[in-house]
Amino acid sequence: MKIDKNRKVVQDLVHSAPAASLVADAQISNLREIATLWAGYGSIICVDLKLSKEREDQGKRRFILKVINPPQAELSDGGQGPDEGHLRKLLSYWVEANFYGGLGRSLLNSSICGPHSSISTLHSALNASLPSSQKNHALSQDERSSIQAILLDDIRDVGFPHLAEEMRGTLNQDQTKAALRWLAHFHAHFAGYLPSQPSDECPPPLKAWSKSSSSSSWNGNGVWQIGGYSYVETRLTELEQIPDNSIWARLGVKGDLAYAIDWSLAEGSPSGMAGQTLIHGDVKSANLAFSQDGHRAAAYDFQFVGRGVGVTDLAKFLTTSVSAAAMNKQGEDALLRYYHDQFISAVKAEPEPLWTRTGDTTTSLLESRRAASEYSYEDFLVHWDLAVLSWQRFQAGWGAWGNVQWTQTRAKQILERPGWSAAVLQRWRNRTEQAEQ
Repeated sequence: MKIDKNRKVVQDLVHSAPAASLVADAQISNLREIATLWAGYGSIICVDLKLSKEREDQGKRRFILKVINPPQAELSDGGQGPDEGHLRKLLSYWVEANFYGGLGRSLLNSSICGPHSSISTLHSALNASLPSSQKNHALSQDERSSIQAILLDDIRDVGFPHLAEEMRGTLNQDQTKAALRWLAHFHAHFAGYLPSQPSDECPPPLKAWSKSSSSSSWNGNGVWQIGGYSYVETRLTELEQIPDNSIWARLGVKGDLAYAIDWSLAEGSPSGMAGQTLIHGDVKSANLAFSQDGHRAAAYDFQFVGRGVGVTDLAKFLTTSVSAAAMNKQGEDALLRYYHDQFISAVKAEPEPLWTRTGDTTTSLLESRRAASEYSYEDFLVHWDLAVLSWQRFQAGWGAWGNVQWTQTRAKQILERPGWSAAVLQRWRNRTEQAEQ
């Protein structure tokens, strides 16, 4: 999308609520594109605003504008239905705006997150691709190419001037620990998370599209039903792309085991499993920023935020963004224990949820947070194995990157444990049969 067209989008956002009270009468002094969105779905633009009235802080403000203007995509592939990837991308930006404008705001009042990390503040969002409430059909054909836009603080101006993406390479030890602290505090803040109502969660793309699916009653609010960049129900195309003659297909991760593994990570959601929380969904060095001294971290790009277990974030982060040497046997355990200790301490420091609406704090939710404070390292490691396998299953179909040798070796070790796969499958099948009765 051209800069001159973006100027109109910015002007509309700046003068809309809630941004209007912050930057009333602001004038755009400069626009420059600093990145493009994945697969040509839009642009990330740095916006310099000049305030016409004197402010206590400064006369100029810098913001980040994310403009989502997807290319024309075929509505179906040979009569087989809508494109999963296209739907997922559109829904992900909608979810991101929801998070910044809703649940994410609670982090600003958190005693455990405030001193250690931050996220950008949402000032305005233009979500033109979905109506505010949907029944039986999350995306209409005509809405799929509409423009979305999100206006955010520039995270570099709120204490995190160094973007890991600009520094290149893997993170050093201080940066790795800073990122793990951010994750632990974020997960602890949302420990026990459940939506106010089931319709406040975005289902997987094809279920959101389906008129007949029971999951299609999403009202357009909230975050992903199950978060994560590689969640199998949102990556059916990649699952199908795993070569039939590959070791991963032979070890079962192209079949029912793929669903059983991800179900095992998510199935505790209704019962308040100790590790259940809200996950970022796409934690990697390219989505992190650091303080001047490198001891504090913050994350951005919340397109895949949703319910899950914290190790799902850890699996992607540790297998893509730290050095292979840091993931040797002793290193792996040290990093996992560091995160786990930080998580437990943070949950105990914030016993009551700050992200619920007034009156929504129930006894069961408080019990879930107490259970989170007792999340044992042994249970944590069980979830870690599942998360590593879920990430490797995605890479087997999408393409490998990061600490490939470590990830593949670790995944094979887990799958080759006597009886491990059979036990996971049996538990999943038993619960599936119970649900059908």
